[in-house]
Amino acid sequence: MLPPRLVRSLIFLEVITIFALDTSAASTGSSLPEDPVYPSINGFYQRYSQYPEYCSTPQHMENRRIPPLQNNPSPEIGDTRLIHVTAVIRHGARTPWSADMYCWDGYWEDQETGVWDCNLTTFMAQSMMTGGNQEMHQPTCLFEKRYDALLFPQDQLTNELNGTCQMGQLLYQGYEQQLQNGKILREAYGYHKGEFSHDERMRLIDLSLQDYVPWHQDHLHFRADDDQRTVMSGQVLLRSLFQVELVQVYQTTNQYPVIPLHIADRDRDILDANDRACPRLKQIQDQATQSQEYQDFDNSPTSQEVRRYMFDRLKMSNQSRNSILDCLMCTICTDRPLPEAINDYDGSNDNWFARLAEYDIQTYTKLMKYNDSEYAKLALGPLWYEIMRNINPLVVGPSNGHDEEQVKIKAPKFALFSGHDTTIMPLLASLGTRLWNDTDWVPYATLMTIEIHELIDRQSDAKVYTSNFAFRLLYNGKVLTSLVEGCPENADLCDIVHFQSKVNPIATRNTDCSVPDDPTKGSASAGFWSLESSEGMALLATLVIGSCLCGSLLTLLMLNKRFSRYSGRSKVDNNSAWTIDDDDDCGLELPEGDFQDEPAK
Repeated sequence: MLPPRLVRSLIFLEVITIFALDTSAASTGSSLPEDPVYPSINGFYQRYSQYPEYCSTPQHMENRRIPPLQNNPSPEIGDTRLIHVTAVIRHGARTPWSADMYCWDGYWEDQETGVWDCNLTTFMAQSMMTGGNQEMHQPTCLFEKRYDALLFPQDQLTNELNGTCQMGQLLYQGYEQQLQNGKILREAYGYHKGEFSHDERMRLIDLSLQDYVPWHQDHLHFRADDDQRTVMSGQVLLRSLFQVELVQVYQTTNQYPVIPLHIADRDRDILDANDRACPRLKQIQDQATQSQEYQDFDNSPTSQEVRRYMFDRLKMSNQSRNSILDCLMCTICTDRPLPEAINDYDGSNDNWFARLAEYDIQTYTKLMKYNDSEYAKLALGPLWYEIMRNINPLVVGPSNGHDEEQVKIKAPKFALFSGHDTTIMPLLASLGTRLWNDTDWVPYATLMTIEIHELIDRQSDAKVYTSNFAFRLLYNGKVLTSLVEGCPENADLCDIVHFQSKVNPIATRNTDCSVPDDPTKGSASAGFWSLESSEGMALLATLVIGSCLCGSLLTLLMLNKRFSRYSGRSKVDNNSAWTIDDDDDCGLELPEGDFQDEPAK
């Protein structure tokens, strides 16, 4: 039984609990609500003979288990113990993220592709308020959000996706995927005190409930952005990870366990690239698209052939170039019908479905990796800072010259960041050129983990392991550690110094998002007056000529007036009044530097 003091420490002022439940499910009795009543998982993925890895079918998920540590590693490493894991996930399968996706002709008019109905709903609890001598009270009811208030297409009153789904919301398939991720993490890192069937080197999350609850804020950090699909994906994963223990605590205390969720305003968040909050990202994108490498790709015969096929056979427009992948995957992964022109996916890359997908992928990855992944490093620098706040206190101290604010933080054992494909790809790309290629994309429910291991017996190869800590980097069950620069080939664990050398220089909250002037262009503030503008050039020429004429006329009038005033007393020679030296510029003198692009020092 948990101490009451510990239970009370889990209660926070505001509770917003999201359960993924079928609309017919109810919460009764002395246990947590049961899992939703799904359509059978075998009811999904039936239309097509092959599905891309992107879809994360049950077969794909089964192959993503976290492998055990090597027993006879090379280079040699002594005894270790796992002290921290950061998991970064992509949300599970979802609806289209926008109703403005430009898919093939007739996509949004077709009942099978343009109407999205969902039975997966969100339940909320009212806030718990305290004040004065009042005690906290558990919520007495739940509120179910149903997106069914606008179902009148005959009157042009519909939701964005023409049904009961939100844009970009989690689907049943995504719910199932995150349940599987929770089981994968529990199997890899969970253990019970007093039981030794689990590899001692991988014992991280104590599920025995003897000393603490594993979801307490000292042991768990849960972070997501404010999208329904990321919030629910993280919640479903944690529910799966701690399912048995959550029920035990509820039955013991008759109170719902509370897990803090750290979140921010969506428009300001940094869980993926945010060019609204960091304008320089847009400039890097523009520079990347103008680069020779990108131009070679975009103008290649292959790219031109793909675009002709899009326009001619699918009746897509140039606006579709940022929607291709989403249109393809939202359709095939939910067993909706593809047009005959791209209904040819066979598991290879030699078909129009794969060719269109690969083309669209490269329009993003080439920008992300431009100039040594400048975009990825700048965009995800603040997120790397958040991640390293949970790692650096475990492996460094103030004497190492590290950020003292980070060192003072009590680091949790397990941190979960629930984000997007555009969270994980830049994270990996920022670690080096070998970790992400140009033609892959992050599947639904991807699981990336960063394990931190302590070397505890000084038996490791001192030439390879120069510190007392090592890391292991995994992506969907594949060990990527050796792809980080400085790590030995085929290494399972690598010295933490190589990871820190890549991450610490870019892990900062104080990113430089200012937009320096492009030396190939006029000042961004010049606008209409830019010398690159034909209108600006014409106006400037007019002003110069006009200034000369006005100045000359004014001079003539003043001299004539002066001459007439003194004509009776002396004779003035005006012969030189209209003489203009060859070096004269009609009085328009531009001091050096006025048209330089660099800001004034």
